[in-house]
Amino acid sequence: MVRKKVSVVIPVFNVEQYIEVCIQSLLNQTYNNLEIILVNDGSTDSSGLLCDKFAQQDDRVLVVHKANGGVSSARNIGIDNSSGEYIMFVDPDDWVDTDMVECIVKDFENNDADAVFCGYWENYEESTGLTPVIHSPVKTGEVDGKAAIYQCLIDFGHGYFTAVWNKCFKADFVKQSGVYFEKYTIAEDELWLIKLLLQSKAVYLDNRPFYHWRQSSGSAIRGKGRYNKWYSALEAKKQIIDLLRADHQLKELAKAKLYNNLFNVVYKSYLDGEKTITKDFMHKLKPYESCFYKCENYSKMKKLKFRVLKILVNMKMPKLLVEKLANLNSYRIKESVKNGI
Repeated sequence: MVRKKVSVVIPVFNVEQYIEVCIQSLLNQTYNNLEIILVNDGSTDSSGLLCDKFAQQDDRVLVVHKANGGVSSARNIGIDNSSGEYIMFVDPDDWVDTDMVECIVKDFENNDADAVFCGYWENYEESTGLTPVIHSPVKTGEVDGKAAIYQCLIDFGHGYFTAVWNKCFKADFVKQSGVYFEKYTIAEDELWLIKLLLQSKAVYLDNRPFYHWRQSSGSAIRGKGRYNKWYSALEAKKQIIDLLRADHQLKELAKAKLYNNLFNVVYKSYLDGEKTITKDFMHKLKPYESCFYKCENYSKMKKLKFRVLKILVNMKMPKLLVEKLANLNSYRIKESVKNGI
């Protein structure tokens, strides 16, 4: 029996130090019927050449070169160029376990679902190497679209996150939905995912961690010019809240997630001396603050950290003190979340 083809869409932009590991992890899959679509989004380093090298070595690799237009346009082109029965997304600085595709296809074969979600690892780049944090959510099995959205909106250590990379979708479902990625710099995948899931009847949750998410200093959410990007994220997340307005629980969760995701802008802009941005985000986040502190899915430790940071920033305390608290390693806090602290 010929098993169905899986199209893997990878947006590529200036990731020459990572892209080979990413592509190789897909070429090494135990599941062979793959189509790996590399969309080179105007890279100025050797990323495009590396993509071409892999295409010459393996006919499962398709390369699309385009002028730089951002990750949303790259993913949209990937969708339009896909020919598989399933579509999944991988970021170019990440990698996957060799049996990821095999296991996900089996989930599809055993369940009548529009999408399959899986667990994942966060891998923090530090001076000593990569520090991994596992995310293996409790909830498994088949759920409807709204329950799947709930599983995406709850915090790290609990749910399946709002990224698209630890998920796989039926291609017909994606293409018939009419949903495309919008031109936001951050949270574009979150908005796309929520729009898609609102049309879904069934999603299968598989908590086995197959995907490896690299947390690097040069990523879109951490790099230069990040404050303009976070304004883009704010608009995308406000659009999500509006989409969920008919469901009180999901709407409140989306508000809490907005605060959780964007509070970092407050203290990071303070550390960078960006006083206008600090003040502006304090104001813009105020309507969502109570939702965050009421939300049971966020740990006591995280809430305490945010409260203290806000007090320190408001009191204009020394940056060294703020930085010391802010730099409590994220992976330590996420480990404590899983332990119920």
